This record gives sequence, C-alpha cells and structure tokens, in this order.
Amino acid sequence: MSGRWVFAIKHGKSGEFIKCKARHVIKGCAQEFFGKTCSPTIARESVKMLAAISARLNLKMFTFDCLSAYLNATLDEPEFMRIPTEFTLLSKDFEGLNGCVLMVIKALYGMINAAKAWHETFAGAMAKFEFKGQRMKRLCSDRCVWVWRHKGHILLIGSHVDDTQCCTNSKVLIKAFLEHVQSCFPIQDLEPINCFLSIGHNQNLKKGTVELS
Repeated sequence: MSGRWVFAIKHGKSGEFIKCKARHVIKGCAQEFFGKTCSPTIARESVKMLAAISARLNLKMFTFDCLSAYLNATLDEPEFMRIPTEFTLLSKDFEGLNGCVLMVIKALYGMINAAKAWHETFAGAMAKFEFKGQRMKRLCSDRCVWVWRHKGHILLIGSHVDDTQCCTNSKVLIKAFLEHVQSCFPIQDLEPINCFLSIGHNQNLKKGTVELS
C-alpha cells in the first residue's frame, strides 16, 4: 500500500484555532483486500427510539467521541505499506530503508477495511464490559445498539462510527462504563447530548421530554 499526507487545521465552534492535524491516508483504491469491508451504522429509527425511551424512563443522555478511532482499530490480518518518504528524511532510524515496507497491524485512514475493523474493535469492547456480574447485550434488530439492565439501573449505547450516545439513570454505572472504554481506547470527555447523527436533541429532565429537530 502507499499513501500521502493530508494536513488540516481544526477550529472550535466559535472559529478559534485548536490544533494542526496531519494524517497519512492510504490510497484505498489500490489496496489489495478481498475480505468483507462493509460496516454497520446505527439506524435513524434507533436514534429516535433511544430518545423516546430516555424521555419515558427519564434517562440522562450523553455523547462522546472516540479519538482517532480508525487508528485504534485492530486489523484481522496485517497489511504492508511503503515507508513514507518523509520518514527517511526526518528520522535517522529509517535511513537506508528505501524500498522496504512497514507491517501495519492497526487500521489507517483510507484503508477500505478500516471502518469494519473499527466497528469490530468497538463491539469487542462493548462485549467485555461487565458491571455487577451483568454483561452488555447487543440488539439483534440493530447491531450498533447495546443494552445493560439490572435492578432498575439502565445503560443504553448507540454507536455511529466514532460517535457514541449514552442513556442512563445511574452515575455509578456510567462512570464504570467510561473507565472501561478508556482502558480500551482514548475518548473525549462526556457531554450532555446536543446533536447525534445530524439530529438535534433538546432534553428537559424536569419535564421528562426530549425534542428532536
């Protein structure tokens, strides 16, 4: 495989500078991969269902992002890529290695199997979560929704690539869940839900309502 560097400047909601970003993106159209590449994403109906359940049971809704999601996805089989020219110019460790390749064990942006690898990595983390002897259960109707229930405590999870929605009525439960997720891959801080899958959410816990727009 081969690729190129893609540079970008990240700005905040008010347009303020946050950081410069650099990604080595693989030329996926030239990648030789013959396995499955499709990856499920949460259905819009499921997003509405989670909002309805949260309103009915008065569950508090949150969202968090998985940082550099694809880069934390483990590949089923290693791939091989050419050493970027910049590596040989900037680091003495790569001197004299022109023509050699690197073995890739984690997904890179641009790889045609990166999305599937990330979904399987995330699903594996969900399957390993255990609290009070109970494990998370995955819905058959939507493979991107997970449910944890025990003695009145509830945790609902909806996943869309690197964006995750959480609905819960237990601070202890959500704390244990976040600690588990952070042990698997880095995430951004948990925030009250505002928008998910381009659907605006306005939750009012006192009135027990969730307005979607």
